[in-house]
Amino acid sequence: MFTHPRLPLYIVPCLLLAQPCLAISLEINGGSTAEVKGNTDLGSSSSDFINVGSASNANTLNIYASLSAYKTTVGGNQTSFPSLPDVTPYNYNSVEIFDGGSLNLSAYMYVGYAGSGNTITVNSGASLNIGTFLQLSYTTSVSGSDSAYASNSVYVNGGTMSVGTYAYVGSSSSNNLISVSDGGSATMATLRVGDNYSESGNGVIVSGSGSTLSVSSSGSYNGDLIVGRRGNDNFLTVQEGAAVDCDSLALGALSTSSYSSNGNQVLVTGGSQLEIRGNLAIGAINSGYATEGNRVLVQDGALVVVGGNLTIQDAGEGDANYLFIEGGFLAWAGDHTATGDDALAALFDGRIMIGDGSGGMVAATADTLSYFYCASDAEGLAATGFAGLSGYTILGAAVPEPSTYALMGGIAALGMALYRRRRA
Repeated sequence: MFTHPRLPLYIVPCLLLAQPCLAISLEINGGSTAEVKGNTDLGSSSSDFINVGSASNANTLNIYASLSAYKTTVGGNQTSFPSLPDVTPYNYNSVEIFDGGSLNLSAYMYVGYAGSGNTITVNSGASLNIGTFLQLSYTTSVSGSDSAYASNSVYVNGGTMSVGTYAYVGSSSSNNLISVSDGGSATMATLRVGDNYSESGNGVIVSGSGSTLSVSSSGSYNGDLIVGRRGNDNFLTVQEGAAVDCDSLALGALSTSSYSSNGNQVLVTGGSQLEIRGNLAIGAINSGYATEGNRVLVQDGALVVVGGNLTIQDAGEGDANYLFIEGGFLAWAGDHTATGDDALAALFDGRIMIGDGSGGMVAATADTLSYFYCASDAEGLAATGFAGLSGYTILGAAVPEPSTYALMGGIAALGMALYRRRRA
């Protein structure tokens, strides 16, 4: 059953029979399913919360109308902040928002505060609006097993999700996921994938034409997208024509004598686009300790745009950090083609890789990787199929003949620009 410890009993039929109502809090436990079919406002104070699975497993909340509250926890009891050794994991709890429904939080949401297999699903025509932060998996190293606090997910399947400040995918555990697909959209001010020590396998997947993820600065949050801040083998995948933009991107951000952030990956493929308005940093060095094995892969007609600095950290004797280009393109703001351009020359020291024609890869050189400075939008469109690249150095594309791009105009250019244009 589900209980409302601070509410009169009439709230139960009110929720189930689709009548508008005003309440305080909602708790769903005992393996129950609850449905919200009438607009419901639980309030905006810290005591106005929603808990799904704070004391048991396999509870479900289905939302068909507007539901508003201060905060929500799915899996685990965050309400009283018990000490970590006393936190019991609760698993396989879910919230699903359907067409016409919305979940609106003035503060924050935990998905798997303590537990695994907890999920949020935002379907087409639905929305999830979080005023402050979103964290997937908060508690770890409780009851002796990290695996009991992992594999929590948010699926934006054609709907919309907005997060006012930051989203952490794997705040303290592994194998957590945000997926955006079917034309869905997600926005936030900072995104960290694998935020804390010893985290691995956390990921974000953005799939399909019209599906978007935007990480843009707001207030004190500066639009950073970090894949592997202090964890290993975390990932971002942009595929099947999807689009992602951010103010900056870093892979393998921190490393010391006691922890590392290695083997993190960004894959952009299938005609998709990743636009980085500022800097791209692949690997890092902290107090003499370099991260290693971090990589960005650009494949199959995809485009990565870098508006600021592009740096690939030398990993020393460790596995190299690198940029891999095979059938895709990287557009780097400015003209880096001049003889003696130190920024580009440094990348030809085993830090840019290309396909070897047999499924492997080899280090690129100035002779084996095509690159040129794009002086006009038409030139960039002819070379890559993407518009808006005037003023960028294009890596991975053969230099188009002037006769090719000079004739590209009118309907043909407009059609391509509309189909595969850079996001403004």
